[in-house]
Amino acid sequence: MRTKFLSMLLVVTLLATLAACSDPTTPNTPAEESPGKNSSSDNSNSGDQLTQADETLGLFNVDATLEETVMVDEGGVKITATGLTYTDYSVDLDLTIENNSGKTLSFVSGSLGYSCNSINGYMVNDGYLNCDVSDGKKANDSISFNYDTLMLYGIDEIADMEIGFSMTDDEYNTIYSGPRQLKTSAYDTHDYSTDHYQETITSRAAMSTYGYEMACFSNDALYDENGVKLLSSGIIKNGDGETALLLELENTTDSMVGYKNDRYLYFCRAAARLDDVANYLPARGAALLLVAAAALTGQSAAGAFRIWRRDRRCHASPNSAQTEAAMAGALRVQLAGPAYYFGKLYEKPTIGDDSRPIGPADIARAGRMLYAAGFLAVALGAAVRFVIVWIL
Repeated sequence: MRTKFLSMLLVVTLLATLAACSDPTTPNTPAEESPGKNSSSDNSNSGDQLTQADETLGLFNVDATLEETVMVDEGGVKITATGLTYTDYSVDLDLTIENNSGKTLSFVSGSLGYSCNSINGYMVNDGYLNCDVSDGKKANDSISFNYDTLMLYGIDEIADMEIGFSMTDDEYNTIYSGPRQLKTSAYDTHDYSTDHYQETITSRAAMSTYGYEMACFSNDALYDENGVKLLSSGIIKNGDGETALLLELENTTDSMVGYKNDRYLYFCRAAARLDDVANYLPARGAALLLVAAAALTGQSAAGAFRIWRRDRRCHASPNSAQTEAAMAGALRVQLAGPAYYFGKLYEKPTIGDDSRPIGPADIARAGRMLYAAGFLAVALGAAVRFVIVWIL
């Protein structure tokens, strides 16, 4: 199995933050100077302060092509990659999806709940697909990968892709395809032996392009057990002084890491419990705000409060069902329940009463409630601040 790399940005807004503080070079804007390999030998040493220079990252290579390839052909479903399209800002994987399964299906890729997508062996936090296809129909769609995102990972060309799909019917039965590899014309000549992520993230060109400084960087293997290895770690700061921790992990096991199972039951469990504690009061406060928002938006405030009191503990997490229960009660619908993960059915409790079927209009109703709850939260915060500043 080919080694796969996962670069984890523990601050999920990193790219947006960096982009806001800089003017990254786009493929149609000539770069001041294309970066070569990083010539500074001390970039990999922990604690070294790296400074920015005038050079910036070069252009994304748009020469690689992809022949038409069938990725999925089973159960009446056929997904074909028809080629690559290069735009001003992204490279798009073009797809044709044919559904003859007998049911309407929702095709999702790159979502928070299921993502195994990678480019050149690096998992990337980009590329999303959500496409509904009726039985007997065909749809054309694409998955877009932003140049700025890819080049921050050290990806300046597409040599190969691994894309996975989840396919869900109207009864919420889900099938997962697993990653399917696509090889482009650049596959045979691409250098897979070099850690392009480390080479790029520590380069002065990347720092200048994205407007950050590398406060410290280390490629010491701080963790190396059971096929999972921490390849590098670093701390970066942007122009506003905001800090992010970067971790690069390598997974050579035959399964993904991160989904709870008996083997990894205690993996990151302390961090998860700390998250439960930190969000204990905010989750319950948000649920009560949704109850009030239901009254403001014409939904059932009484139902929201009743279902919240009854079903707020119907989840493995002490916080997750708090707002979900309030929303279900306000809309008079039933949420959650049994779900499929990797083809296996897991029995889970339902939240809310099955008073009526869920419809597209519920999205707009939920949206109005969220806006109202947000307004109430701002108003409440302003009132508290007024009391503290002007009265106490």
